[in-house]
Amino acid sequence: MAENITKKDLKNQIKDNFSTHTSMYDEFANIQKLAAEKMIASLQPWMDIIPHGPILEIGCGTGFVTELMLQLFSNRDIFVTDASYEMVKVCEQKMYEKELVTDRVKFGVLDGDELKETQKYALIISGFTAQWFKDAMLASYAMVDALKPGGLLLFSFPGDHSFSQWKAMCQDLDYPYTGNKLPEEDRLVVQLSMKPGFVDSFSEIVPERYDSVPDFFRSLKKIGAGTPTNDKQLSNIQMRKLINYWTQKYPDIVEVDYQLVYIAFQKND
Repeated sequence: MAENITKKDLKNQIKDNFSTHTSMYDEFANIQKLAAEKMIASLQPWMDIIPHGPILEIGCGTGFVTELMLQLFSNRDIFVTDASYEMVKVCEQKMYEKELVTDRVKFGVLDGDELKETQKYALIISGFTAQWFKDAMLASYAMVDALKPGGLLLFSFPGDHSFSQWKAMCQDLDYPYTGNKLPEEDRLVVQLSMKPGFVDSFSEIVPERYDSVPDFFRSLKKIGAGTPTNDKQLSNIQMRKLINYWTQKYPDIVEVDYQLVYIAFQKND
């Protein structure tokens, strides 16, 4: 990220990128959909101990988590949000088409970095968003503070062990790895353990296959996840060399690992 780009400008770039790629998101967001399904499945052991009260979703995207959540909690007040207005509208339209919206479900724009304690929630859920927060620790602390006593925070994100193949190719060529810095599972767990409550986590490495190396890079852009958040960039010549080297080394199968991290925090009563 260039020095003259402020955090506010960067945040607007992230929002704009996601907003302009809503039409392609569902087609290319395979990992995000898988993570949503697994995160909702991980809710099952907690269902009986989530206190009464409203639910907040942060970062609804096009509704992978939302759809499954609305099916589980038909008798709760639910506030579905995203930092992108366009994403919220797409998600809302999809949920109406699936007949999952009742008068207890509301949709609105909310940036997870700006969460205030004006409302206390029984459950806060956020799928694949922590990597876009200005500070994942501060954002997770704010979400914990917005929980009711006994409330549950559940969120997922791609961890820092993602993209091992990309990193290896850069190391071979002595190029800087230019992928965005991703949250660290262990560090976040330790930081959350400072809060009054119980924290648990689980992670897994999931390989995703692509038709070619350029297809991998294009897939990030097609879902709006191509905004660089660091100041390390390759020149066009270096990028071509990286793609050619990766392709020559693995001509038949282009496989990229994602570390999917799931963290649950239950606040003390």
